[in-house]
Amino acid sequence: MLKSFLIGLTLLAGVVIGGQSVQAITLDAGLEDAGGTGAGYDTDQELPVVVGQIIKAAIGILGVLFLVLTIYAGFTWMTAGGDEKKVTMAKSTLARAVIGLVIVLAAYSITTFIVGRIEFATQGGL
Repeated sequence: MLKSFLIGLTLLAGVVIGGQSVQAITLDAGLEDAGGTGAGYDTDQELPVVVGQIIKAAIGILGVLFLVLTIYAGFTWMTAGGDEKKVTMAKSTLARAVIGLVIVLAAYSITTFIVGRIEFATQGGL
């Protein structure tokens, strides 16, 4: 039951995070926008911008997953009732969640640094 709740919460958070970038179509202009060539989307965006938005959404989802794992581990720890096996499992889950978050943030930081340096170098700076 708890696992089903956590999975549902994660999926709901993913939908909410992913839906933040979608613009609402008004009723009076909805059909005209949908019938146009762009269907209401900005087709002038370059590939790096689109990739950046996808990475941003993925990191948001991973942040929500970290939060869910942390809450699950805390709930397991608090309801262990002195059972050493449950406490050990909760500590292990929490440690893995923190390690995963550190890996994701480090990968994002390294990628941002490298892409920034490449962009700076290709625009004439050094």
